[in-house]
Amino acid sequence: MSTSGIGHYFERNGRFACGGSCAPSREQYAGTLGAFMTDGTRYYALSNNHVFAACNHTPSGMPILAPATMAARPNRRSPSELCLFENMVELRSGVPGLVTPMALDAAFAEVRDSAVISSWQGDGAEGFDTPSSVTAPRSGMRVKKFGRTTGFTTGTIEAFVPTPWVLPYKSLRFNAEVWFQDTWTIRNDAGSAFALPGDSGSLVVTEDGSSAVGLIFAVNNRGGYATFCALSRVLPEFGNLQLLSNHGI
Repeated sequence: MSTSGIGHYFERNGRFACGGSCAPSREQYAGTLGAFMTDGTRYYALSNNHVFAACNHTPSGMPILAPATMAARPNRRSPSELCLFENMVELRSGVPGLVTPMALDAAFAEVRDSAVISSWQGDGAEGFDTPSSVTAPRSGMRVKKFGRTTGFTTGTIEAFVPTPWVLPYKSLRFNAEVWFQDTWTIRNDAGSAFALPGDSGSLVVTEDGSSAVGLIFAVNNRGGYATFCALSRVLPEFGNLQLLSNHGI
């Protein structure tokens, strides 16, 4: 769900902020920087595998740029190193019964200088700090997010999807169908898209901004709904990392 075009890019007090354009340095696409994380000593950035890892094909140590290279324009901050790719949840292709369906599309990268990042999400008008707490999604929950393509949007969590469903991935080095299960959907508010291609990696939070809920990794082409993985399942995959809050805001 990465895409072309300029898209949104956010800063806070001269620092990299969450919710805007990013991509590995050699790639001609853009996704969304979801959030920053910490283990208390080191700092990391969070997004999807297909954003940070180019579908399993970004070498460890490769710079992740913000904004993405393809977003470079006159009189706009030039793409610069945000973090260095570190690890991912591997995307696996294969039919259920032969390959266990995925539940996550996630990756993280190390931030070498915490002084250049902010936990702020989005702009100064509708933006908010990344919450430190995580809550389980539930049907009917009102949520919001900032994303590279659609910026600030609100919607309602629609349903838990426990049964396998297939998502085609088409990137330069990975063209395959990946089956998922145990994911969630968000329905858009009437008259607006909740997420579009390029919003992959967006952090979904509760409407009051008190808790993080999930990480978007797929949308339908008209933005009517988005699919996300629960953040309560994402963070344990990366050890003892926690969301970074109240930093550089």
